[in-house]
Amino acid sequence: MLKKLIVLVTVTTVVALAAGVTAVTPKIQMEGVPFYGTIPNAKYPDTSPIQWQSGTAYPLEMMMPATARQIGLTTYDHQQNGAQGNRVVPFPFNNDTCVHVCWTYSADENEDHPNRAVYWNVWSNNASKVYSPTGVKANQNRAGYTTMGILPDGRAVVAFHELLSSSITSDPVSKIAVEAAPGFRVFNSPVQVSQNKFNGDWPIWPHIVIGSDGVIHVVSCNQDTSSKAVCYSRSTNQGGSYSEWVQISDYEGADVGVAVSDDGSKIAIAWVRALLDNFALGHVMYRESTDGGLTWGDPVNITEGYYPADFPPDDDIYRLWADYASPCIAYDKQGNLHIVFEEGLYRHGTDDQFYIFPGYYHRIAYWNEITDDFTIPSGKFGTYRPVSVDEGSGETILDSTLYDMALWGMNPDVYSSDNIMEIGAWKPQLSFWGNNPIVVFCGQRDPADASIAHIPNGDLYVTVSDDNGQTWKPMFDWDYTVVPNRAWWLAERGCVTNLTSSHTPEGRQGFCADEQFATVWPRTTRNNILHVTYQLDRFTGPALSNYPTAGYYSSNPIMYIPVEMTIGTVTGTFNPDGSDYPVIGVSETPSVAQSRVEVLGSNVFTKSVSFAVECPLTTGSLKIYDASGSLVKTVYEGAFTESQTLTWDGTDNFGAKVSNGVYFYSFITSQINESGRLVLVR
Repeated sequence: MLKKLIVLVTVTTVVALAAGVTAVTPKIQMEGVPFYGTIPNAKYPDTSPIQWQSGTAYPLEMMMPATARQIGLTTYDHQQNGAQGNRVVPFPFNNDTCVHVCWTYSADENEDHPNRAVYWNVWSNNASKVYSPTGVKANQNRAGYTTMGILPDGRAVVAFHELLSSSITSDPVSKIAVEAAPGFRVFNSPVQVSQNKFNGDWPIWPHIVIGSDGVIHVVSCNQDTSSKAVCYSRSTNQGGSYSEWVQISDYEGADVGVAVSDDGSKIAIAWVRALLDNFALGHVMYRESTDGGLTWGDPVNITEGYYPADFPPDDDIYRLWADYASPCIAYDKQGNLHIVFEEGLYRHGTDDQFYIFPGYYHRIAYWNEITDDFTIPSGKFGTYRPVSVDEGSGETILDSTLYDMALWGMNPDVYSSDNIMEIGAWKPQLSFWGNNPIVVFCGQRDPADASIAHIPNGDLYVTVSDDNGQTWKPMFDWDYTVVPNRAWWLAERGCVTNLTSSHTPEGRQGFCADEQFATVWPRTTRNNILHVTYQLDRFTGPALSNYPTAGYYSSNPIMYIPVEMTIGTVTGTFNPDGSDYPVIGVSETPSVAQSRVEVLGSNVFTKSVSFAVECPLTTGSLKIYDASGSLVKTVYEGAFTESQTLTWDGTDNFGAKVSNGVYFYSFITSQINESGRLVLVR
């Protein structure tokens, strides 16, 4: 039964899920994970841009949840380097819930993006529209990589790095612009955070947070690797001036998390300490100030004892580590610290390079200072398939060792595709619904949902805990007793909810749905609304150099979704070790013709889809379900002949045409229970 911590969710295209599943605590061997054969290093596949225009064109309305609002556009599809910071702020103004959103804007289609700028807009809940059709520019010279906050009086505060002059060769510096007056929709001239370099370099990529005391806290990173530093500054006069930079750590990169307690007394900064130079993985660290940023405590390593102490060169062992680009940090209402981050399997080769375990890539980890323990918000079900068949004997092999690690991803070998790169879970964000932590992250479990360039289209997932992060639950009820055997794409629904659920397999340039660079406000607001913003990349993969999609641009909407939080209950279990599955091996009894079903043609269809069915002298059914698990259409139910063709015409049981989206067929007889995925695009 749905637990009434809140009412219904407003996102109509999310997947119906459930709760009550205990998260998997990563009790792996600290000496590492066994190495499964000789697997090459994961890398981008070779792709052919000449063929990219042959992909599918999907309508934009198919890519957006019903409650999503478009806030702006950009061709610059790399909003942050790693840790996302915050780019959405709700604030009541004149009896209206106004939601502020900022982003890096560009209309350019070249790598330099000479006109790159920082834009800001406001969604009015009362008017159901944005303040400006295009947004308001907050900077003067070329700028980007923005985060934002809001002062107690309601003035928006936007941070970014900006060139010192109009010359594209001038140095970038951290600047902050403050709205001239609450609701005025015009910004004062940006103020440079500090007039002085730190260790000979300008700290850039600023992230800001603001407490109820109105102090603006700024964290930036040096860009010169010879003077590595995470630097902190603050303004106590509402952005009029800022203190000189002080060093928090010698971390190299642009990927730090920062949080402030509600009263402004506590500030924490989190990063991943690299194990070796140029190794983008390691231990999760934080430093905390308990006096509003005046003094700082010693660094704390939360993963000490959770990960190995060092990373020795070894070609045979993959080990679990945090990814450098991922920490997100927040305080709950009581001032307790919480951190989420990505972790995955890596090895340190004897060639002194690091390697990602291919296919089964990442999961999301969570820690708080109350329990001082780790759980896995991305769920207890990995996408590694523990059931295989020995090619020699034909016998079933069960191996759940890697599966039990709950890593998201799809090994290309399993799905007979050499072009699908590794898929995982990445870029987590942290919020609170009362005292309940909420985690939002990007991810993809479906190997078919990749662009024509063979890069995965990300979706946004959400999960919530009502027991201080010990277990993680989806937003809706879920019944595992209706999940067919080997329905791997359904297993995670008892743990997480897909917020966007957009599917654009083989989408061509300008017609993909890749939800990326999501940020959330760290508190739900009135009516239990979680505020989420993200970029809808219309051609998956950055158009920057060193990517297979370099130079291929699309006009990408900046989206905002208000999500009314709920929490569900799980019924039944999903067996990860394969013991409930039918035997795959060779039987010594006389062979009997088995039932089977096959989709004729593509599973992506516009009007109807047909199935070739073989059912020797048995009864059964072919039914269609939507993404929430609700029955849409009973295509056939009764006795089968030996072989026949069945067709679903895209209507429901009342004869009405169903909307575009993802559906699942279920074919059940006394012999088999098979299911598969369908995509309707009219």
